[in-house]
Amino acid sequence: MDKLATELLEEIFSQIDSPRDLLNLAIAYGRPSLTSQIIPRHTEYRDLRADMTTPEVWAHLARRPDLTKNIRSIHGAHSPILGTTHGGQPFTLMDEHDCNARKQRREETIKNMTLALRSMTHLKIFLCAFPANPSILRELSRMATLEQLNGFILSPGRPPTNIQHVVLDWNLPKLKDLQVKSFRNTDIPNLPMSQLLRQSGVSLQRLTISELCLNDVALDVHLPSLSYLKITHDGHLVNPPPNLVQNIVTFLARHSSINDLAWNRKYGQITFPRHVLPNLKMLRASTKVLRALDRSHNPSLDEASENPAGHTLVLSKLDIEYLHAPISIAELNALCCLNRECLKRFCVDTEEPFAEVKRMGELFPSIQCLSFSCPPTFKLVIPLYLHDSFL
Repeated sequence: MDKLATELLEEIFSQIDSPRDLLNLAIAYGRPSLTSQIIPRHTEYRDLRADMTTPEVWAHLARRPDLTKNIRSIHGAHSPILGTTHGGQPFTLMDEHDCNARKQRREETIKNMTLALRSMTHLKIFLCAFPANPSILRELSRMATLEQLNGFILSPGRPPTNIQHVVLDWNLPKLKDLQVKSFRNTDIPNLPMSQLLRQSGVSLQRLTISELCLNDVALDVHLPSLSYLKITHDGHLVNPPPNLVQNIVTFLARHSSINDLAWNRKYGQITFPRHVLPNLKMLRASTKVLRALDRSHNPSLDEASENPAGHTLVLSKLDIEYLHAPISIAELNALCCLNRECLKRFCVDTEEPFAEVKRMGELFPSIQCLSFSCPPTFKLVIPLYLHDSFL
């Protein structure tokens, strides 16, 4: 490798995603010239923590496109980077000019963020909340390498009118994971993210989205590869759309590929069509959603001539996040949407623990994890004669 040109070595190193692999390469080769080219030029420019609270980082990245181009993921400045022991802020090559940017105005930070994003030709993960700015949105919309995006647009205290009518041509063919939130303290859906779902949702597999934002796209967006859906509650809504729950139900009915659903809807009438979500394996929901889903799969509601066999869901994980009414073990046993042989995990959020805990092992022989919240004064004694599946 000593005979290769510096430019060629730089290109080779830029194709390596893992900081750990880069570090191992530098150690294994042992030549100071090669080591100095890898550390810190590449090892510190793969997984970064940066957001609007770190203007000095964006000033540095905007000034050094030769380093910025190698970044693979950006996370919030104070959030952990899961799955890696690396990641942080690139302090080694930052100079006094960059550090002085800590005192700069918000507009200058936005400008630097825009310039830095323009240089990130290998970026795969962007989980950093960003300000409501058309230039930043345009740069994100052109990132063909992006696989995971947090569409949380900062708009403190006012509707983001400067971006709501911006027409964007989203081109994210590799996007697999998207998180969408509505704007804080407003009843306005996140229209830029709605555009994204309409234009670049073909490859999307995981979607975390607020009820208001999902309502905006529920009737005209189809995501053929969607397997994970988490619907969050907009607690700040003053005047929720009249058909919000109905539109979300329609969206769920059109996406039979979903196998993991989280929806903690506590209020309103929920009615699913017959045999909705036939591939569902994991459910984290309120008892209202659970009971509505059970009614959808109740074979007694089918006409005898059209009663297809085998509609029981094969749920392997059931988390009840909110109990609007107590649910007994007898009711669990009667649920049509549960397959006794397949349920492996059951979690319930309630201060009224089950009186007959051991019966869970008898009713669901494959169960491996049983969890529920208890009052501080409650002491749970696990009897020794529980079903073998608990041991």
